[in-house]
Amino acid sequence: MHCVDTIASETPTVRRLSLRFKKENLPSFKSGQWVDFHIPGVQQIGGYSITSTPAQLLQEGVLELAVKQARYPPARWVHEQAQPGDVVKVEVGGDFHLTPGDDRRPLLLIAGGIGITPLVSIFSHAVQSWAGADAEAEAGSSAATGPQAVLLYSAPSLDEFAFLSRLEQLAASHPGQAIMRLFATGLAQDSSPSLPAQHRRFLQRRRIAVQDLEAALASLQMGRPGTQQPLVFICGPPAMTEALNTCLLKLGLDAMNIRFERWW
Repeated sequence: MHCVDTIASETPTVRRLSLRFKKENLPSFKSGQWVDFHIPGVQQIGGYSITSTPAQLLQEGVLELAVKQARYPPARWVHEQAQPGDVVKVEVGGDFHLTPGDDRRPLLLIAGGIGITPLVSIFSHAVQSWAGADAEAEAGSSAATGPQAVLLYSAPSLDEFAFLSRLEQLAASHPGQAIMRLFATGLAQDSSPSLPAQHRRFLQRRRIAVQDLEAALASLQMGRPGTQQPLVFICGPPAMTEALNTCLLKLGLDAMNIRFERWW
């Protein structure tokens, strides 16, 4: 069993929950995986993606989740009842994740709504791995800086973009290598002030389109003649996931280089 450490609102409908583990009882996970979330007294089991990285768990003993508001009992418990100090149990699962060596490949990450949660961990892990490669290069090693990653992130409204500050800091730490693009799919006249001005430069008020995929793939191949195809991770509503998968296949990506998570 593990203790709830902190709880905070990430968006009006998403709560961020961190669990603290004892050093002798740290679970093992890969960026992109989820957990089965067991709550004492609640019969149903929640399934929520991990938004932190394996390195953070090792260094701080903390594992972070994000939970979308819903009527499902585990989600209601997180949004309405959970308090620091509450005890829960988690079990890691899922095959949507980075595998060894993936973080040195060009990465295209595509998120829709709460589908950003596993991609936050993947994006963070990749950038952290580049920092290590940069340090080796500065020390005279032959290690090269990591490949570029592009994140295309869509949400229904401006106030539903989660983890923006974290994502922007990651992109800013490796300008030109880590790129973020935001797409607000709601009404064009939405003038919500909830998206800070510094984030609006990344924003398009439309859905992710074929031309966005083409531009992302072109940038990932730029200056890398003969390199292997980018690795694509997609997480979002089923219709979006299926449409993007079809588009990417038509653009010439091999199916083995496209990974997607279906939650709904």
